[in-house]
Amino acid sequence: MYSQSSVSLLPRPPLAALPKTWSLFKLQPQASLNLYQPQVPSVSDNVAEMTNHAACCQLSDGHVVCTVGHLVHTLPEGPPVRGMTLLAGKIYLLRYTARRDQVKVYDVITYRLQRCLTVPNARAFIDMTSCEHNRCVYICDHIVECVHRLDVQGIFTRWAVNDKPYGLSVNMAHNVIVACAKVRKMKVFTSHGDLIREIMLPDDVINPWHAIQTRTGQFIVCYGDRDDPVHRVCMMSDDGRHIVHSHGGQPGSDTGQYNVPRHLAVDDNEFVLLLMPTTVE
Repeated sequence: MYSQSSVSLLPRPPLAALPKTWSLFKLQPQASLNLYQPQVPSVSDNVAEMTNHAACCQLSDGHVVCTVGHLVHTLPEGPPVRGMTLLAGKIYLLRYTARRDQVKVYDVITYRLQRCLTVPNARAFIDMTSCEHNRCVYICDHIVECVHRLDVQGIFTRWAVNDKPYGLSVNMAHNVIVACAKVRKMKVFTSHGDLIREIMLPDDVINPWHAIQTRTGQFIVCYGDRDDPVHRVCMMSDDGRHIVHSHGGQPGSDTGQYNVPRHLAVDDNEFVLLLMPTTVE
């Protein structure tokens, strides 16, 4: 369904309050509804834990596509899940832990654990995505201020971002877009970490958590932290200087409002999936 097969989870409540069992669900598209009408699949409480608060939208015509799912696998107990992505017929699952075996690799058909991988010299994880063209997974570490690159052979490399990275995506040119929330920047890197572009966003785009680039070169950015006056999803010009379209405003839970919109994905029809927490600590 998605041009970038990535699901990323948000910062969680204190570890003691977290469930230790997580579930995988297959999602299917459902009928169109009104713009940004919040929908959380009601299959199980675990769905909300895995997807938080999800809404799909198409920015151009004001419709949404929601999803429903069914349980396919329950994960073993362990640390919180920070990200999940698909690559070469495998599910890569990122666990939030400073110890070994942070990346779990599962078969996409049987959901059996294939191997466990340790990210060297890692401190903290906040997002994950993948690239089929370059056959690798990217993981951002906002403490070390770097992106870890994992290829399908299990070899890790990393490159410095020189700002705290908070969101990752891959564009049509197979380059990596890194959102640096605290400095209001997007940085575009090659697969091996060469900086291509550094884009300073407008002053009113505060705390941009995640950015994706459309086929036409424009950017879609979600932004707004707990104490910020504006929480929005907007489409930016290809140079990042101008807002073309925007949705949202004051934070809230009503239709047309957001509360820390945190992660985006786009399907082949240019529909946008927005992820945000059901509760904000």
